[in-house]
Amino acid sequence: MSTDRCPAPDCARTEDPGGPAPGLCQDCRERAGAALVELPAVHSALAMPHTGGSARARERVSGTRGRSAPLRGSAIEARAQALSLLASWSGLVAAGRGLPAPRREPGPLAAFLLGHLDWLAVHPAAGDFAAELAAVLRAARRAAGRDAPVAELGPCVHPGCSATIAGLPDGGAGCPAGHRWGPGQLLLLVHRMRPGGERPAAVAGARRVAA
Repeated sequence: MSTDRCPAPDCARTEDPGGPAPGLCQDCRERAGAALVELPAVHSALAMPHTGGSARARERVSGTRGRSAPLRGSAIEARAQALSLLASWSGLVAAGRGLPAPRREPGPLAAFLLGHLDWLAVHPAAGDFAAELAAVLRAARRAAGRDAPVAELGPCVHPGCSATIAGLPDGGAGCPAGHRWGPGQLLLLVHRMRPGGERPAAVAGARRVAA
């Protein structure tokens, strides 16, 4: 039986004809999806100045509201790289599928790519997409002081979704399919993830990453 090697540079897996269509293997597709969920949150976290303390704490000590500290060069570069990557690949998808491109903002761009991940996964440049996305996310994590991936929480509770929920740098959680929960919804989410847990309204209303 013939097999197709996954084109992602860091992957040596093969897929048989009974598995996903030739292109990125299932593991690499899921990693790419998780990266697209996480990257906008890291991009947002990098917008917070590196000051060594919160503005509220500095105000209590000094009695005055000081100016915000400038962003570090590494944060500015990582944010620019993340936005450039998301916009570039969204442009490729939009052109290839005859669709309008989303707004040039991390959230809409990442949501657009998530919505077309299966198409990207079998594109001739799928290996480049996976490699570039992983590299940009690693750089963004380093700039944000988050060298390790966010923790996985468990299977997604959204009906029909088999993806894995992971914590996000903004304090919320999300899955590679684009379902997101804000920080204020985590207790309800954890309750829902317990065996036999009921489905609270706030969890039932989990939204996809804004398109």
